[in-house]
Amino acid sequence: MMNFIVIAAMGLMLLVLVKDSKVRRQRQAGQAGAVALVGLGVAGAIYSGFAAS
Repeated sequence: MMNFIVIAAMGLMLLVLVKDSKVRRQRQAGQAGAVALVGLGVAGAIYSGFAAS
């Protein structure tokens, strides 16, 4: 479960860092990847929690 929380935290860090990009497509692609990481982390943590109980 901790692995998924780390993945979600990496996605949040990427969301903060990607805002510095001046190229629109690069910024959008980075944001999409970061949101995907956050979603994967949250979904994995929830699944992990349900599977453990």
